[in-house]
Amino acid sequence: GAVQRRKIWMLIGWPVGWGAACLMFGALPVTNASDLKESAKFARTPESRLGLLRQGAEADRIAPDGWGDLSVALTEEWLRQPKQRVAVYEQALAAAEEAIRRDPYNGVRYRQAASLMWYRARVEKDPSFAVAAGENFEKAIERSPTRADLIADAAAAMELAGKGERSRELAKKGLELDELYHQAGHSDKYLPEKQVEELRKIVGGEHEPEPRTEK
Repeated sequence: GAVQRRKIWMLIGWPVGWGAACLMFGALPVTNASDLKESAKFARTPESRLGLLRQGAEADRIAPDGWGDLSVALTEEWLRQPKQRVAVYEQALAAAEEAIRRDPYNGVRYRQAASLMWYRARVEKDPSFAVAAGENFEKAIERSPTRADLIADAAAAMELAGKGERSRELAKKGLELDELYHQAGHSDKYLPEKQVEELRKIVGGEHEPEPRTEK
């Protein structure tokens, strides 16, 4: 009867409808993406790990994190032999750019791409990569203007790109923010003392600093 049909719908129809909604809004692949990311932690070879991370990134049609994780893993592989594995660098950059496409208002995404380009500039001794890194750092700063660590990395890239005036401007800003963090007691935002010294040297035109990048 009608009552029995309603019971059947509650048992079968509701899950089917929920599944259809998940498919429509892209929710179902998230579980698969999470499983793949977790499996990547236990992969026995770098190739297997990268493969699982790539599958996880592709499985989630919306979130950027999978692509960011893949970019970090590819960057680690590239840095083992940076001059011999340029193709891996290109893959890492492509993954970082895919994360940016999915999350364009997050400064961390631009920082990831910028840091990768910065390292390439250091390896190749090619200022053109530093210029590209600087452009991405500028975009990151637009979105996260009070991140002293980000501004400090940007100052390093600008110096290598030959943009001394902008580098010094950023270094001064980074030092000012770090001082404000100390005054406010925000210890989680303090710059490492080594990086503070490097910023001071940029301001004084003395030294090319090393960046501190985040993963």
